[in-house]
Amino acid sequence: MLSNIHMHTHFCDGGEAPVKYVHAALEKGLASLGFSAHAPAPFECNWALPSGRLKEYINEIQELKELYKSQIQIYLGLELDYFPDILSYSQNLLQSGPFDYFIASVHFIDNYPDGRRWTIDGPNEEFRKGFEEIFQNDALTVTRKFFEYTRKMITDLNPPVIGHIDKLKMQYRPGSFIPEDHPYFREELLKTLEVAQKAGSIVEINTRALYKNREETFYPGQQVFKEMHEMGIKVMVNSDAHLPHEITSEFINAFNALSSAGYSEHYILKDNIFQAVKLPKI
Repeated sequence: MLSNIHMHTHFCDGGEAPVKYVHAALEKGLASLGFSAHAPAPFECNWALPSGRLKEYINEIQELKELYKSQIQIYLGLELDYFPDILSYSQNLLQSGPFDYFIASVHFIDNYPDGRRWTIDGPNEEFRKGFEEIFQNDALTVTRKFFEYTRKMITDLNPPVIGHIDKLKMQYRPGSFIPEDHPYFREELLKTLEVAQKAGSIVEINTRALYKNREETFYPGQQVFKEMHEMGIKVMVNSDAHLPHEITSEFINAFNALSSAGYSEHYILKDNIFQAVKLPKI
């Protein structure tokens, strides 16, 4: 029983129209599919859904829901950024349409002196600029700030699903920053997973870094899957697809890694609820 609820279409930074993702999902035999456009940002952001197209996005996904309801369950969602200084902005977005779910993710963790927000999810050159100008190349402080933001996000937004919980590691380069197996990175990640478990949030196993050849692990890495299982953390596998053919990329490896860590089930969105199903053998 396969599902993917983390996908980006041409409404934000994805590459194709939503209907093409539906066709790909039908070919793969998915039970459900969720569209999670990057929510409109309160500032210029070239990969977020423009606020002027929010209604169009909602209407198109709703139309697809109806058109394909006999073949696949389709859900309307958002990937919501966390801005603790304007929390009401995010909360109001969730009330602006008939959304079925949302994924909460951290992409920004601080500001430049001129007020521009600094993203940890852009090109490495952009990351290095903020790393130097805002944090004076202090890797431990950046790591702590990212995970503190993530923990506060979980507490403030109580998300049903947490997206790429350790994505900061995408910026690691040999000789700079710190890798995911660094004791401090691991300590901060485990503290954050504890908060996720207490909140009852589902932690996404995001496969994108692996199939894009950016990492040799998932978000979060399989190095903590065993601890996650022992903590009783709920998981779901998503591909963070930006193109239709990426819908189930690296799912086999993710399910195998979860099984090796002791998991026997994962969560999917089906029949309008998040429910546990057996890990598929594919």
